[in-house]
Amino acid sequence: EDGTIKLWDHESSEYLRTLKGHTSTVNSLSFTPTGSHLASSSSDLSIKLWDFSTYTCIRTLRGHDHTISAVQFIPLPVKETSTRSLNTPSASNETTTVSATSLASSSSNANTGIDMSVAGSSYLASASRDQTVKIWDLETGFCDQTIKDHNDWVRCIGVRDSDGALMATSGNDTVIYVYDTTTKDRKQIAQLRGHQHVVEALSFLVSANHNHHKKNTQSEQKHFDSCMDYIASGGRDSTVRLWSINTSQCLAVFEYHENWVRGVLIHPSGNFIISTGDDRSIRVMDIKSNRCLRTIDNAHSHFVTSIAMHHTLPILVSGGVDQTVRCWALD
Repeated sequence: EDGTIKLWDHESSEYLRTLKGHTSTVNSLSFTPTGSHLASSSSDLSIKLWDFSTYTCIRTLRGHDHTISAVQFIPLPVKETSTRSLNTPSASNETTTVSATSLASSSSNANTGIDMSVAGSSYLASASRDQTVKIWDLETGFCDQTIKDHNDWVRCIGVRDSDGALMATSGNDTVIYVYDTTTKDRKQIAQLRGHQHVVEALSFLVSANHNHHKKNTQSEQKHFDSCMDYIASGGRDSTVRLWSINTSQCLAVFEYHENWVRGVLIHPSGNFIISTGDDRSIRVMDIKSNRCLRTIDNAHSHFVTSIAMHHTLPILVSGGVDQTVRCWALD
């Protein structure tokens, strides 16, 4: 709530630096797929884009009329990213190679926009209390589209990070809208209804680089394809729900939390949902058996407001109202 963004080394727990720029509460953060840039959204009605090679704010996006609740980068389609090799610093401190032309292009856009070949993304989505979702062109900094399907505060965004092809939004009106981001007008393809209170969190299958994408058999490929159809949601009705996008049906309802659910993740294996909330717990739900496998009670000393998963290591990160960030090793 102090308007700052703090960076930490997750291995040593060492504090690294503070990014200052916002003048009110920072509500959401999102890294580009390559980790080259960070987006932050705030109650000061602005979105800031940060270059992580210099840790400086390179652009401020304005256009929302109220608190900006969430931001999420939309990854480039697989067919575009597979032909590129990048040498940008990533969130996991890993590096790959980049072409000289990419670096030159990135340099030329340093003050005006983000080079999509460096970032692995060309668009950023934002959700706001002004009831809209905006899609921003990262190269120009202009708003490319404003979506007005919701009739109340839009609190959360989910993007399928394995291919960037799907985006979902939800909030106070309890409806989850799903969009095809590969179409020019980002066509709405599903409406998911079932939550009885505000929806606080959404997640597609988390993409990870550690073994989970190695599908050696036909059955493994079939399982992975079915998991790509999943979206999970968590809300103030204390439930976690799993949905099929293709059928718009709710596949499972997990009623194990004792208070608002604030964060959900679909594990890269497609077998589990990890959730957290105001009951201060982190829970692991087994999708196949529809039961809670594991509970970490008092994971934080106050409400647990967010969870995220490392994209190359089996590490879960949680943040809470107790002003701490915790790293958990996953089995």
